[in-house]
Amino acid sequence: MVADVAANRTSLMITNKIQAGVIYQISVSAYNAAGVGKQSDILSIMAATVPLPPYDLQMESQNATSIGIRWATPDNGGTFLTTYKIFSDMNSGGASFTEIVPSTGLVNKYVIDSGISADHLYMFKV
Repeated sequence: MVADVAANRTSLMITNKIQAGVIYQISVSAYNAAGVGKQSDILSIMAATVPLPPYDLQMESQNATSIGIRWATPDNGGTFLTTYKIFSDMNSGGASFTEIVPSTGLVNKYVIDSGISADHLYMFKV
């Protein structure tokens, strides 16, 4: 008789005691009326941290009404990236950046085609 392994899985969520960036080592033992079984292999897990910033931001294309930008994917901090946000300083010479695109998804390039006019300097952050 073969056991259905997936049906016998047990999980545990540990919260409020985890520190971001710390590596935790976990093993599990089974208990029954006869005693304690051997420990499982050790699983090493690093608690997720915020991702590093994207880097190598570059202009990919431009014309009189749009600017295309691209960037390199940063270290994800130990978990999946979910989106990028684009910020721009349209008028203050780098003093004040505001979010102009709340979500690009997971693409690492984007065309800004709203609020762009010819002969103007634009600054962007991702």
